[in-house]
Amino acid sequence: MAESPGGVGVGVRVGVAVGDGVAVGDGVVVGDGVAVGIAVAVGDGVAVGDGVAVGIAVAVGDGVAVGDGVAVGMAVAVGDGVVVGDGVAVGIAVAVGDGVAVGDGVAVGVGVVLSTLAHSSASDATPC
Repeated sequence: MAESPGGVGVGVRVGVAVGDGVAVGDGVVVGDGVAVGIAVAVGDGVAVGDGVAVGIAVAVGDGVAVGDGVAVGMAVAVGDGVVVGDGVAVGIAVAVGDGVAVGDGVAVGVGVVLSTLAHSSASDATPC
């Protein structure tokens, strides 16, 4: 990853604020009015919508799509291929696993871990 203000093929628009120590991967697209805190790492091929606010010490994996108006707290880890809908609020110390989709307007509380369940067959599933 290249250090801010951007790596190869990074598109950053007017009104974007980027904190110290931010690392941005190749092919990242950032919308208007985005604010990115200190020590944030953004993977390759990430798309960030307009008006997004990202806190301190956030790690965003490769291929993540973040909708408009999303707010992300401190110490959040977002896995590869995650899709975050418009208007989502993510609390402090949240982990979002690879491939998770978070719908529009969802609020994710402090310390929550979101992940997908994967089983090789239905018979492998453990009853709740």
